[in-house]
Amino acid sequence: MERKIEKINTVGQAQKFSEEVIKEPKTYFLQGIWGSGKTEYLAEVENIIKNQKFKFIKLELWNPKNNSSLEKNLFSTIYPKFSWFMNGLGWILIIASVFGSIILSIRGLLPSAPTPTNIPLLVTTVAVILTTLYNSFFQNKWLEIDRILMWISLKSLRCKRKPKVLIIDDFDRLDEVTQKDLYILFNAAHKMTRVIFVGDLSKIKNIEDNYLGKIIDQKISLPFSLHSRYVVQSLYDAILKIVKENFNFSIINTLFTEEKRTARDANQFLSYVENEYITQKKLGKVQIDQHLFIVYIYLFHQDEYQKLLDGWLPKVKEESSVLGSTNDGEEQIDNNLTAVQKYMYEIFQPRATNPTDYRQNASAYLLNEFANNKSIIELKEIITSDGRKLREFFLVDDEKTLQSLSDYAEFLDFVNRMGDEEYDFSRKILEKNAILAMKTEIRHNPNKLINTIFNKRNDMISRTYWEAKRQRFTDSEVDSAVFEQFEQIFIDAELGLNITIPDTEKMYYYRTCLNLYGDIISYEHGSIMRSVPLINEQNVHKHFIEKAQKRENEEDFGINNYDAEVLIVQLGYHYWLDGPINPTKNPEFNSKIESIEKLSSEEYLGFWNAYDVKIAKDEKGELCLQGGTIFKFDYEGKSYEEHILNRLMNLET
Repeated sequence: MERKIEKINTVGQAQKFSEEVIKEPKTYFLQGIWGSGKTEYLAEVENIIKNQKFKFIKLELWNPKNNSSLEKNLFSTIYPKFSWFMNGLGWILIIASVFGSIILSIRGLLPSAPTPTNIPLLVTTVAVILTTLYNSFFQNKWLEIDRILMWISLKSLRCKRKPKVLIIDDFDRLDEVTQKDLYILFNAAHKMTRVIFVGDLSKIKNIEDNYLGKIIDQKISLPFSLHSRYVVQSLYDAILKIVKENFNFSIINTLFTEEKRTARDANQFLSYVENEYITQKKLGKVQIDQHLFIVYIYLFHQDEYQKLLDGWLPKVKEESSVLGSTNDGEEQIDNNLTAVQKYMYEIFQPRATNPTDYRQNASAYLLNEFANNKSIIELKEIITSDGRKLREFFLVDDEKTLQSLSDYAEFLDFVNRMGDEEYDFSRKILEKNAILAMKTEIRHNPNKLINTIFNKRNDMISRTYWEAKRQRFTDSEVDSAVFEQFEQIFIDAELGLNITIPDTEKMYYYRTCLNLYGDIISYEHGSIMRSVPLINEQNVHKHFIEKAQKRENEEDFGINNYDAEVLIVQLGYHYWLDGPINPTKNPEFNSKIESIEKLSSEEYLGFWNAYDVKIAKDEKGELCLQGGTIFKFDYEGKSYEEHILNRLMNLET
């Protein structure tokens, strides 16, 4: 069953209008635009007046198939049974004439047929005569029947013993000739019968000639409760029952009110919303406020909807950008944009919240298109279900996955878009699976999902230590608090999974799973400006330096997994700035050579991979060491570069 907005209660206003109508015969004009609820309001008035033994007569002239005169329409409306009888009689006579003629024709062609001779002739003759008289009578060929019908109708309307209320609906939609004829009728019935005609004054023909001023006794406005602002509230309540969650309705609310949308508009809008969310199953797959806005422009602003079909999108807005900027760089003055166009520039900006926004998945938002992405409920079930699918996602190799077509890419985007509160419900499950994936092998290469999980914890912690807290605490105190909170990810994993995560392994996680260097803000005059996160390469070095030095001095150093991280922490993570290793900023590099050479084969490879030092070929095609120019110093009688190259070659073979 198709949903409709709840009926707005107008009984009180209908009661007052009814009392006014009952008092004395007057001509009223009920003002309201098409679809604003006039018909329903009059139905309430009719129910009240019927109890006072008044008869409602509704004259329906706005019908393309209705070619009868005003007089005939009025008469048939007042005397529907008699009109039906006369019409039926006419058809009976016509049918009798036709059948009689057929029988006579057969008789002439087949004289031996046993049909009685006089009966067909008699029936046909009488039927033809009566049909001719009927048509002549009602087609005004020799009698002014319209005048007679109008006289009878007016007499009935003026009858005080059986008072009537004549209603002419959709008066503004009638042609000019019919409107003029009705003015004559109103003039004849003025002060003698109650007449209510309904329409929109702004569309009335000949309004400039002031016909209305001479005929209308009183103009009646619809109850204020039928105003757009109340209709749109009912619309919000109806949509809320479909989506079952709160949503931003402010733009639709404003547009419905400013553009004077009606109850009919609201029910049409609701019908499309119901089809999109229930039939097309888009609940949880689209952002509701964006999608409702698209439904609105589809129904009421087709030109703007066509722009979306043509691929239009607003430029991503910056702080200094003009609202009217277009995709090709042109700018328009705000005053030249309609309200809907301004909202289009605002509502189609990128969003980092769930579900995927219009810019990322436009087809899901367009009407009558199926959403091919998973709903929020389905994506949440991946986290809360048995965990097999979730574990698979954490082990995906980003380089081998066709992300644009994979469930993994959609799930990764879903996690990235989670807000802090939403993420907190799933945090422990996701963090546990991230640690499990990292434990599947030594030096497991984290994928984007694992990186996202670690960085989300870092971001959430960072947001709790904004600048105001920095003003009350020293950097050391802030760093201590931040690491204490972040390390909880390892404590929870050890307790929940019954595992141990050594400090050296944690060093690897910090280095590979976190963005320790921040994001580039700008690049000017050869200088890179970055946003430095609270957990960064500098304070990670400080956090682990003592533990790293202690481990390096132990007798079995070099044979354990992740021992290479001890040296990487001390040497620093500056390889991304000037090359594989920056000995100028890390002068103790030479002092760590003996420790480097103690590393087991796996750790030795892990150490040089961290600095992107690997076997390559020079311009002559000969084997060399990528980034090896900084190792051209003596070690055991030969270049250290040559030593590294030989050892790496032996390990590969």
